[in-house]
Amino acid sequence: DDRLGAFMAVAHLAGLGRSRIAYLGSRYEGQFFQRERRAGYQEALAAAGLQTDPELVSYCADPWNESIQEFPEIESLVAGGARFDAVFCEFDALAARLYRSLRRQGLTVPGDVAVVGSDDERAALWIEPPLTSVRPPHQEMARRAVDLLHGAVTGGSLVPGRELLKPTLVRRQST
Repeated sequence: DDRLGAFMAVAHLAGLGRSRIAYLGSRYEGQFFQRERRAGYQEALAAAGLQTDPELVSYCADPWNESIQEFPEIESLVAGGARFDAVFCEFDALAARLYRSLRRQGLTVPGDVAVVGSDDERAALWIEPPLTSVRPPHQEMARRAVDLLHGAVTGGSLVPGRELLKPTLVRRQST
């Protein structure tokens, strides 16, 4: 449930007293999880009584391209004059790149800017300070997929549908 995960992340930031929470994501619109995370971000802001500020929403053109070292969208968010005190990143690798830009501007995590990522990738542990991140229930997802496949192979039917599994928020030093 990517919407719930984003909601949990932003609610956590708001619960810490952060009131200018930015969103850093991907410009690519093809993935369901991206739309759901954006919706969860907006819903959590509304639930906390905070406004969505378009200046605090930034989308990177090709964030999965590991050969790109610099992202002007991140630099623009950090140095562009928009005041923010927290950032929810659509996935953890963006948070790692965000840290670099924040440091260049003399900002600290979490002192000046609290950061939460999503997917709880290895990068969450490798960056300093370790990243608070939304962890999908990978084992349960795999178990459900195998169960569905096994049922279809052994004579059952595979009915199209969607099952939402609850993520958890893993709190680390970035918040």
